[in-house]
This record gives sequence, C-alpha cells and structure tokens, in this order.
Amino acid sequence: MKIYTKEDINNVLVFFISNIKRYFRNDGFEFCLAFIKTKNISCAASIKNALRNTDLVFATKNGIVILLSGTPYEHAYALINDFSEFVDGDNKICIVNFPLDSDNAQDLLEHLEAKFSVNHKEELF
Repeated sequence: MKIYTKEDINNVLVFFISNIKRYFRNDGFEFCLAFIKTKNISCAASIKNALRNTDLVFATKNGIVILLSGTPYEHAYALINDFSEFVDGDNKICIVNFPLDSDNAQDLLEHLEAKFSVNHKEELF
C-alpha cells in the first residue's frame, strides 16, 4: 500500500470527488478527511495496513492525513481517536466530511486547515 505525500492530497481529492459526483451523485456517498498531528510519521504504514484498500494515507511534516472512503463523521471520529492514541496520545485531531463541510477538494482542505487552527491554535501544514 502506498503512503502519499502532502503534495498528492489535492490531486487525489479532485480525482476522488470527481468520481463520486459522476458515479454516486444521488447515492448520498460521503467520506471523511482526517488529520492526526504527530512527529511519529513512521507509523503511517501501520495505520495504512489497518485500513481498508479504499482508504488513503498521506504523510506530512506535521502529521498524517487519512481519507476514509464511505465513512460518516461519527465512525471516522472513533477510528481517528483510536489511531491518535496509537500514534503518540497527543490527541490533536481534526476531521471534515464530504459533502457536509464542502463538496470540492480545495474548500475541503481549507476547511480542515481552518478547523484545526481554531481547535488547536496551530497550523495544520
């Protein structure tokens, strides 16, 4: 399984959302984009191995971004909270939902960054 980089996030999201709008536009399909702040980026591979093949993991300099395909917010929160404890227990997490928080890649990423900044008084990337 591939671990993507921060530079891949926008392109992957654009592709992913385009496919959702094309094939699932009337099905209520949703996904969550989550961030776990950690300096322990090496655990990204362990997290990826614990996820489904349809989920994606991105390693950034400040943490790990996870795309949880077909996952509502409530389920994503429980899973990400567990992963945060596994990583380092700092519990600085942030989650946004497509389409509830935004229905396009750029706005979704901006919403994730803004929400993290407000909740934790730190920059996401």
